[in-house]
Amino acid sequence: MISNFVRGHTLLSVLVALSVLSIILLLGQTWLNQQQQQNAQLWQVTQALQIAENQQTLRLLEQPCESQIVQNGIHFLIRCEADFITVQYPLGEIRVRG
Repeated sequence: MISNFVRGHTLLSVLVALSVLSIILLLGQTWLNQQQQQNAQLWQVTQALQIAENQQTLRLLEQPCESQIVQNGIHFLIRCEADFITVQYPLGEIRVRG
């Protein structure tokens, strides 16, 4: 009888340990996904700012504004207006005075 009790108690301990480990891994994966999303957003904003800066340089050289650019498989749409340069990217948009 004690042997069955010990076996059941050990099995329950293992199941609890696996449950706790699963929760910890799930929380870690959620945090990692958030970090990857933030990194993607930051990278795209940085690229969009560089593209806008390049368009400002083209304006200074009296060259036409580009309408779109693809970098690393990401499409950036560019709109040059009288006072602003707008760059749209999959995760957002920036608008700089140009």
